[in-house]
Amino acid sequence: MKHFIIFSIIFSGLLLFSCQENPIEPQVGSDIQSSASLERAPLAKYKTPFTGTSNFVAIIDPGTTTVLPNGKSLIEGIRAEWYDEATDPRVTGKTFWYVNELLNEDGNGKYWGSAELIVDNNGGKWEIIWAGQLTNGGTVANATAFGTGVEGDVKGLTAKWDYKLDLAVGFFYKTKGFIIENNGPFAVNN
Repeated sequence: MKHFIIFSIIFSGLLLFSCQENPIEPQVGSDIQSSASLERAPLAKYKTPFTGTSNFVAIIDPGTTTVLPNGKSLIEGIRAEWYDEATDPRVTGKTFWYVNELLNEDGNGKYWGSAELIVDNNGGKWEIIWAGQLTNGGTVANATAFGTGVEGDVKGLTAKWDYKLDLAVGFFYKTKGFIIENNGPFAVNN
């Protein structure tokens, strides 16, 4: 009962305090960037969507294949160059992929690794981690990637990519994703 009385007093005080009129009223027609309440607001996150393709350029290192006792094959250390072209120039440029695969005898399995995307026109560099599945006998590949801008114009940004390759269509990935910024149209620079 004692705890209930203390809780009731605290709750009543909070309710009374929260019902008081806010002494800072917004000024209609004022510059939104100079509003006191917005200047104290945290930065808003803003997503910019993109689509594109990732086209094969060359194998740099075919990696090492180990046949495991369970019949699966582990391929480690594949390095390849691709070229990503997207509707957003901040995710357009050369990509260098570091790939590992764990394949069943039928070619299905999973693959994972890291990548670097060097943005065209000295736009910067992304560091990327990714993972995906190989299906349909290894002829369809789907992967999800997450990147962080570490240099240049993309430094401090983050992005997500979805990659899909279907060999029946061609030897390229269709890509879609979004870039996340902390300085979108509703953010305030402090």
